[in-house]
Amino acid sequence: AIATNAVQEARDKNILSDNTTITVSTEVMPTQNGKTDYRVSYKYTVKDAFSVQDDFAPGKYDADQSAASTAMLKIINQSLAGDFAQYVKAGKGVDIRYTGSADAKPINGKIAYSGKYGDIKNQPVNINGKQEKLTVTKASGITSNEQLSLVRAISVRNYLLKNVKGLKDMQTSESFNVEVSPNEGSQFRRVAVDFIFRDATLK
Repeated sequence: AIATNAVQEARDKNILSDNTTITVSTEVMPTQNGKTDYRVSYKYTVKDAFSVQDDFAPGKYDADQSAASTAMLKIINQSLAGDFAQYVKAGKGVDIRYTGSADAKPINGKIAYSGKYGDIKNQPVNINGKQEKLTVTKASGITSNEQLSLVRAISVRNYLLKNVKGLKDMQTSESFNVEVSPNEGSQFRRVAVDFIFRDATLK
């Protein structure tokens, strides 16, 4: 119900267009020590006819450059400040997994990286199930779709740490997941976020 409320509220405020469907799924996860973890996952889809205007344009990586991604981030912010606020507590543990995806469109030369998220050096990432490290600097720019996916994921992290009240005060462990589709198309250029709130008190 919490998830449905957040999405409905976004529609009412015109944050979310009818072309984008945002899915907020939750899962109660009992742990071995008798505690309970609580997973909240956010992702979205866009109707095919509107994907070109609502998803990321080729080579764009800032979360606010996609209407669908922007709407999802606002819903995350709203729900973590509202119905899920009981889990955002200073000193409590949360694992956050950021996923960035790209399509198969080849990058010719390089995409300029503004450096707004700092130089990213040897960042551990999960690429299609394999652990690797990626580097993106202002000087080197973005030359692979894996790097582009990572910067999309990092832009989401940047937005959430700036905008979600209280997240910075939690004990956070973060991971980055990178997905590159074998197909071309704007519907393969997206972001998603998973939170696992450790030792959550469910109400």
